[in-house]
Amino acid sequence: MKYWISKNDQKYGPYTLDQIRRNLEEGTILLTDYIYKDKEWISLSQFLEDRKRAIKSPQQIAPGAKVTEGLKSKKPSSDEESQSALVLGIISIVLALVTAAISWIPFIGFLALPLGVIALILAIIGLIIVLVTKKRGMLVVVIGLAFSLISCLLPFIMTQVFMDAVDDPEFQKAISEWAEEVDAELNKLDTGELNRPGVGEVMELKFTSLAGKEIDLADMKGKVVLIDFWATWCGPCIAELPNVRKAYEDYHDKGFEIIGISLDKAKDEAKLKSFVKDENMPWPQAFDGKGWDTDLAQQYGISSIPATFLVGKDGKIVSSNLRGPALSLAVKKELGL
Repeated sequence: MKYWISKNDQKYGPYTLDQIRRNLEEGTILLTDYIYKDKEWISLSQFLEDRKRAIKSPQQIAPGAKVTEGLKSKKPSSDEESQSALVLGIISIVLALVTAAISWIPFIGFLALPLGVIALILAIIGLIIVLVTKKRGMLVVVIGLAFSLISCLLPFIMTQVFMDAVDDPEFQKAISEWAEEVDAELNKLDTGELNRPGVGEVMELKFTSLAGKEIDLADMKGKVVLIDFWATWCGPCIAELPNVRKAYEDYHDKGFEIIGISLDKAKDEAKLKSFVKDENMPWPQAFDGKGWDTDLAQQYGISSIPATFLVGKDGKIVSSNLRGPALSLAVKKELGL
């Protein structure tokens, strides 16, 4: 059997009786020190007196000898074991919650399983400490154990749920449609970067207008022309319309023209015609009913509207995306007024 020795709130050992005897002889343990026996600390001298009744007492040395050997651990506290159990319980709960959160991430949730296993191990250790020491902390440890068990099962459950969802035809259809939309948007962006015309370039526009007239931008050479990509559903386009209409009214008789290119869909053709009439937009409108896939919009990489290009008398673009009063000023300048 081994015993702990304490001196000045420091704990040494554990020692067998033979080791205690040798330390007494060497002066590393004193009769004034304490020994842990029967779950309490008693003086070594009392311990030896008790031992005399059954066995021969170990050789004693004079009090006051210097302690020269021992461990550096502190005297045991009644709360140490319960604190350890509490810490393990709390850590297991946190790890279990993290595991549960990761488990919800589609297709990689099973990677959280090692965390759940660690949480479970810590909770079990905490439970053993509480049961052996009979200290407080049982509630936290039990909660940690329950959470850990659930977190170990959750990755398997969620992985199965996601796998079932993947096999669902409706889910596959939704994913396929979403992928097509993303691909289409990326293509629009790519097209815009590559094909959007810049200052100094020449645009080629030839189409049958909404009113049935043949329009060719090349025939307008010698005039200043605004190419306006827009749609009736586009809020910013409608907000800019008064500025466009004012520039047309002020400078049309001086050589200013506008070509509108509508990105409305075929089902909105009647709405477009009504809007053009009600808003007094007499300039020609290109319309093929394809929305964002309108041929001219695809040709010139239009991925956002309103998009405008101001073409000078020589047929080359002089500026783009003019807004507000800047449009009229630019038109006036190009007309030489």
